[in-house]
Order: sequence, then structure tokens, then C-alpha cells
Amino acid sequence: MSKNLAAAFVLRTTDPLRELLAQAGAADIADDARDESGLVYCTWAGMTCQGYADDGLLLIFFPQTAFLEMLPADDVAAAFAAACERLRPDAAVLVTHPDQAEVEALRGLRGMLVEADIERVAALRPGLLYVSEKLDDDQHGTWFANDRDEVPVPHGYLIFAGRGEKRWW
Repeated sequence: MSKNLAAAFVLRTTDPLRELLAQAGAADIADDARDESGLVYCTWAGMTCQGYADDGLLLIFFPQTAFLEMLPADDVAAAFAAACERLRPDAAVLVTHPDQAEVEALRGLRGMLVEADIERVAALRPGLLYVSEKLDDDQHGTWFANDRDEVPVPHGYLIFAGRGEKRWW
């Protein structure tokens, strides 16, 4: 069974899931969930994914194998950056460790982000971390470590977990 990774966006909206997925750049969005899990199939960043929304948290799950096949995964980074630009989340992560992609772990990250504990989230080294200008103002940049690649984005900061070939970890 393939393990999943995920992108998670902390939002100030409870718009319908299909609308949020479309704003995030997803395509081929299924009309309904296939079962009681509430997961909706779509494609995002060139991968078959499943989307889920829960109380201001948009989650997009994708297979670890698909991500690894795309390395260096520039398309995934670009899709994540574009989603952050369109959704304007307070914060967002793209986790590249399967244990971080569990729903409860992502809800825990949401709690840290809502509490504006960016430094603690950054210490977990998610593959990508987006922080809005508003949240960074609250932290005054104390969360940023110089050992990570940064992607310029409007309205916030987007950093990888590391540098160079190991930037995703």
C-alpha cells in the first residue's frame, strides 16, 4: 500500500471543498466523495490526489511514490506556491514524511499555526513551509533558518526543509 504525503493550508474560510480545491489549482475534481471519509478525488501538481476540508483546513493527499518519481519536484513546488498565492492561507505546509501526513498530525500542525507558533512548525522541517506576512510579523522572522532554500512569493515566505538536492528533507 502506498504511503501518502500531503499539502495542508490553514484558511480563514469554510468554502465548499470543491471550490477550495479549484482555487488551489486542482483539476478533474470529482463531484462527490466515494465513501464516508469525505475525500474527493482530483489531480493536483500532475498527481492523482484526494482532497479534504475540515474547519478551515484544506488537505490535499498524494502518493509518496508519485512525488518521489517527480523529484526534484519543481512542478510540485510551483503548484504549492501558486496555491498559496490564490488561497492566501495564514500558513501552509507540504509534508514529505508520511508520518507527518496523517490527519491528526496535520490538525496538530494547524493548532501550532493558529497559535502562530511558526518556529515550532519550522523545526519539524516540513518539505515546504509557507508563512503569510501577517504571521511573520507576529514572529519577526525568528523562525527562519539560513540552512534552507527560499522561494520568492508575494504576500509571504516559502521555505524548503533544507538546501540543494536535499531541500525537500
